[in-house]
Amino acid sequence: MEKFSLKKLNKKGYVVLFIVVIILVIVSIFGAVLSLSFTSRAKVSEFDEYREQALYLAEGVARELIYNLKYGQTQPPNPYIKDIDYSNYKGRGEATYTRNSPVQGQTTIKSTGRVPYNATNETKRTINIIIDSNFRIIYWEEETIETLP
Repeated sequence: MEKFSLKKLNKKGYVVLFIVVIILVIVSIFGAVLSLSFTSRAKVSEFDEYREQALYLAEGVARELIYNLKYGQTQPPNPYIKDIDYSNYKGRGEATYTRNSPVQGQTTIKSTGRVPYNATNETKRTINIIIDSNFRIIYWEEETIETLP
């Protein structure tokens, strides 16, 4: 039978303690990496929201301008500007229009949405639209996809 020794017991304790510390370090590093991953995904999600809102704003301002050209009592201002106050940020939509051919009644509209307006991370999307004499959209394209810092 072996004689009980505190030295052998202490060596086993050091090994267990060392393994526990190594496991804690690995888990901590893994947690930090996951945390950074979620933070970057949240930032990407924020930019995606700005990109969508800027496009919706550009489209909305263009459609409002078309409505005012068709049903308005007077000519709408050129440029046509609309400021939107979202709950967390502000946006600005600007649309300019040019009558291409008065005989054919075609009008070109260039509309830009900026979200959040005048911020360092402003996203800008621009669309070009051509409408006919019946104010129907006959051409639509996105000119500027996005502008990010």
